[in-house]
Amino acid sequence: MHIIPPLSLPNFHGLTNEDPHTFLFEFEILCRGYDYYTNDQRLKVFPLILKGAALRWFMSLGGNCIQAWEDMNNIFLKKYQDYCKANEDIFAMIQWEDESLEDYVNQFQYNLQKSKHKHLGKEILKTLLLKGIKDKFLELLNLIGKGDVFQLSYDDACELCIRYSRRIFKAGKNSRDVCSFFSKSATRTGDIRAEINDLLEDFKVDFISSLMVW
Repeated sequence: MHIIPPLSLPNFHGLTNEDPHTFLFEFEILCRGYDYYTNDQRLKVFPLILKGAALRWFMSLGGNCIQAWEDMNNIFLKKYQDYCKANEDIFAMIQWEDESLEDYVNQFQYNLQKSKHKHLGKEILKTLLLKGIKDKFLELLNLIGKGDVFQLSYDDACELCIRYSRRIFKAGKNSRDVCSFFSKSATRTGDIRAEINDLLEDFKVDFISSLMVW
């Protein structure tokens, strides 16, 4: 077992813009990387990563209510559940205003791994992914995707989003730079959006039918 360098530790301050699920996920990965597998090891490190209001809350708990790492995990999430991002359901995911396409795809795939629907087919996953993308990006992806991004596979659509996002970042641009272009393409974007919604409706019918017991 190696000692975790203090600078490598993530921090949680108890602020409303922090996601406790993501924070715990990062902490778990860090512990595994340094072979911190036992309850005692994780419980000893955990107070070191709490700051400000979160640390004061932890100190107010006392020691008797926490006997195992699972207890700490559950108590922490119960306390900060209201801070969890609402954008975790893959059926309801949308791209945030200041979120890049790469970040959106990464969040979609992360939520998918936590979802009970992670075994859905690639076609419906592609539909759900594209449904959440902002209109101003959807049309450009359609153009880059050789005429119709919806004809790409799920994996290729994800790769296209990431590749475009990195190209924009490298060029030092942001979403505001292309707004004027997308405003001229609203009709075609509307057609794509309608097509996606129709496919989702068909999927809902098939999905519900598969759950019915005759």
